[in-house]
Amino acid sequence: MMRYLEMAYWTMESMGQPLPDAVASTVRWREDATPHLLTDNQVAEEAKYGKMYVRGLDRQQRPIIHYRPGLEKSFDTEKGLNLLFHTLERAKGSLPKGQTQFAVVADCSGFGPSKTPPLPMLKTAFITMQRHYPMRLGYVVIVNAGGPITFVWKLISTVLEERTKEKIAFLSKKEAEATLTGLIDPSALPASLPGGLDDFTYSNEEYLKL
Repeated sequence: MMRYLEMAYWTMESMGQPLPDAVASTVRWREDATPHLLTDNQVAEEAKYGKMYVRGLDRQQRPIIHYRPGLEKSFDTEKGLNLLFHTLERAKGSLPKGQTQFAVVADCSGFGPSKTPPLPMLKTAFITMQRHYPMRLGYVVIVNAGGPITFVWKLISTVLEERTKEKIAFLSKKEAEATLTGLIDPSALPASLPGGLDDFTYSNEEYLKL
């Protein structure tokens, strides 16, 4: 309830509805969608290219969700959303004691128009995160963003709450290393990113333990 109050700026209304209704909506969504019951086997096909996974903690002990949209191979809405919810639940389950938020690092290398998921899928993903994972997002840092990502952002930003948009930062090449290593120790930052030392290569066998 405290996260919902904070999301609503300590008022009794959240995203256009009374706060108790917002909480009840999440309860119903979790009962219907059962994100906490998604198994590793259910997401293995969508996860196998390594486009989204949880690994490491930032300097404030937030679990880090790594997202690489340039590795997108499938545009199946149900499978894509299931992988997102599985990842969010894994990040939530990885929260150290006293921490309530996770971080997102999005590396857009290789992303282009052909990699863009359907807009309704993207909107559903962001609206679900806002409504049903309130105040879980610490920040999103986006690196290697080109024109296609900027275009997608213009479309998606229209459905985001202002406080959510304030947590999202596009990093230029000049500022990327200083910002990333200020937020995340280099040992927890992928070696493919400026200042990163973690040479982890994603595999379902290691990550999902299949």
